[in-house]
Amino acid sequence: MISDDKTPDEQLPELHPDHYFIDHPERLPHYFLLDGCRKNSTIVEMLNWDISAYNEYQRMDYWKTIGNEIAQDSDVYEDLESSFRNAVRKAVMRVSWNYRTAVPVYFPSYNKMSILLPLSFSAKSEAEIALVVEYNNISQKYTAPTILTLPVAYCNARLVCKPESDWLNQRVFEPVTNGEYDINGNLPVF
Repeated sequence: MISDDKTPDEQLPELHPDHYFIDHPERLPHYFLLDGCRKNSTIVEMLNWDISAYNEYQRMDYWKTIGNEIAQDSDVYEDLESSFRNAVRKAVMRVSWNYRTAVPVYFPSYNKMSILLPLSFSAKSEAEIALVVEYNNISQKYTAPTILTLPVAYCNARLVCKPESDWLNQRVFEPVTNGEYDINGNLPVF
């Protein structure tokens, strides 16, 4: 994936921001969305709603509405894409330093092997979500079709082998106890 004869941006996989920001904004960290959407008070207000009492369908509708709002605001979309691309750059550099950072994963429904890269959107280096990267034989390039929450990434990676990385391990199932709370002020539940 890393090549000496390419610029850093040429080494990045082909990204699919519509899928990340419009189709699945719920997979992104709340503070990342708040920061990227700060120019749109409507989205920021929606992101601060208490959705703890929402049922599954109401949550799906809520996130679909947020995705649609992001799609309609090019400034917000560009800010999110720029921050996301920076996180991908950091992940690619991390892989160049330690190949074990890239965790293999198998998707049986597609009969496809991919790799997971850790994405962190803050100054701390702990992974917050996983970027799925796969090689496209037709375009001869790497592509990143989706993002996964860490618990989902861990379960998928276990289909190949026990993940032996510093970022994807069983700790992703442990509740956060360092003062980080979800958007409703509760400790996250996995």
